Amino acid sequence: MKPETQSDRSAREQRSILLHYGGLGMELAGGILGFVAVGWWVDWKFKIGPVGVIVGSVIGCVGGLYHVVRRAIQMQKELQESGRSRPSDGSPDEPTQQHQRPDAD
Repeated sequence: MKPETQSDRSAREQRSILLHYGGLGMELAGGILGFVAVGWWVDWKFKIGPVGVIVGSVIGCVGGLYHVVRRAIQMQKELQESGRSRPSDGSPDEPTQQHQRPDAD
């Protein structure tokens, strides 16, 4: 068996990151479909037309997007803490200083 090289580890980490972000999309779709199903059941049970499906889809979209954004922020913080997220230009992860022009007055 060959020893694992740096490029092998890097490729494996990239796949792991992509799978985590891809899973977020599945969670969003699952939340929307779950609430639409509940809305469909409410429509069927109380015979109120498409109101349940519409309300369920809106709740699913809003709740799902909230969850996705929250998880994406959390995942990004974890990546930055572990040191796996680096800028593409190779510069350190420090804020750049803004140069201000002196006032003309």
